[in-house]
Amino acid sequence: MRINKVTSTNPLIEYFFFVESQDLSFEQRNIQFFPDGQNVIVLNFGDNFLEKGKVLPRNLISAICMDSHFVKTEKYQVNLVGIKLKAHGLYPYIDKPMEEIAAQIHSLDSLFGNNVHDLHERLLKQQERNKRIEILEDYFKTNIKKQLPTTFVNLITEINTKKGCISLKELTKKYNISERTIERNFKFYLGVNPKKYLRVVRFYAIAEEVKNKPKDSLTSLSYELNFSDQSHFIKDFYRFSQLKPSFFQKHQPDSDFYHFES
Repeated sequence: MRINKVTSTNPLIEYFFFVESQDLSFEQRNIQFFPDGQNVIVLNFGDNFLEKGKVLPRNLISAICMDSHFVKTEKYQVNLVGIKLKAHGLYPYIDKPMEEIAAQIHSLDSLFGNNVHDLHERLLKQQERNKRIEILEDYFKTNIKKQLPTTFVNLITEINTKKGCISLKELTKKYNISERTIERNFKFYLGVNPKKYLRVVRFYAIAEEVKNKPKDSLTSLSYELNFSDQSHFIKDFYRFSQLKPSFFQKHQPDSDFYHFES
């Protein structure tokens, strides 16, 4: 089951994605989503998803994903439209304080309002992918409520460009702001601690490196990603994935869904 990704013209959006599958092997099987510090919106047109035995909202958002999620399909039909918002991409659309909603899954209408139902219906009626993209581009262009400071956007971009391998001290020097100001901005615009955010971004970069370089030694990868030794690398990987990197390396996922049994 692969994700079909489409880039967006909106600078707040990483990409749109589309997933359709009727693979019986996914029925009641855990699908793991790794944390990446970004926001994932899902408009579900297939079977329900479950997490910890509870049915998830049909239209949902995982706000500033900071920990792994394990979900299951209620049956096996997967049919969804998704939007990957950048880490700073959620704040401009909502009225609620970010620190109240970060690192949680919410129903989309609780944050975006009643027009989410209309968006869902319009996408359901329109099966052509290009038309669906037009609908999504228009929706996320016209529903922006507020702007972000350029300095904060640049700072977040810097962290992601460096794959989390940059310290707060380095950021204070480069952007000529205090560590306390960075912490305040993170709390206000992202709702999370900057040090943990750096760790999550680095973890996700690790997962991508391990996935893309399955034959490289874990020792070389740990040094490449600025870990002092392999034991810290393994510990950090397990903290966010609940998997050992050696297991992940040997059991390569066949899609962006990490569907390992828990």
